[in-house]
Amino acid sequence: MLPAPEVGPEACLAPTDVIDSTHPAIVDRARRVANGKTEGDRARQLFGFVRDSLRYDFTPKLDSRDAWRASTTLQRGKGFCQQKAVVLVALCRAAGIPSAICFQHIRDHKLLDTRFASVLPNGIIAFHGLAAVWLGGRWLRVDPTLDAGLVRIRGYRLTEFNGTSEALLPPVDLNGQTHFEFLGDFGPFADFPAQLTDLGVRIRPTWDALREVARKTGASM
Repeated sequence: MLPAPEVGPEACLAPTDVIDSTHPAIVDRARRVANGKTEGDRARQLFGFVRDSLRYDFTPKLDSRDAWRASTTLQRGKGFCQQKAVVLVALCRAAGIPSAICFQHIRDHKLLDTRFASVLPNGIIAFHGLAAVWLGGRWLRVDPTLDAGLVRIRGYRLTEFNGTSEALLPPVDLNGQTHFEFLGDFGPFADFPAQLTDLGVRIRPTWDALREVARKTGASM
């Protein structure tokens, strides 16, 4: 079980090994994307960039903690939920906006009774990653996981962030059918917990199985 931290904004501006917010590529991207007048505007711009410019990858290759590094994911141009959250946190810190990592246990109802059921029983995704940004004196959770291209193809609702309210995965799709169900929340964390990167590497067979299902069926989330 992850500890329940009490993290303030002052602890969420510095770089870490994976939230490498001082990396030249991160600094340059933050400078070019975040040009809004307010912190909320800049956070919204960075959110949109991570959501749509980094393609969502449901079957990442996770060989070591290095696979979560923000600059690496930025260069790769794609990532799964945790990797995309780390990029958003790093970009926000580079732009001077306190930001942190959060997690949720979620049930994706689109995975029930599908080809993925044997790998993800009951459609449950543990420790789904998202970010939190400190705006208006409070933490706002924002989830840049699903890119606009995937959402459009699959008929999902797009997660949108207006710079003032939380932006979580939508509970229903465009047809009003149940999509995401939230089962538990963890965070915010000033750094990505080592026990979770260790877990991600340790369950490599699960990632391999997901990748094989996707390869055989041409499937995506």
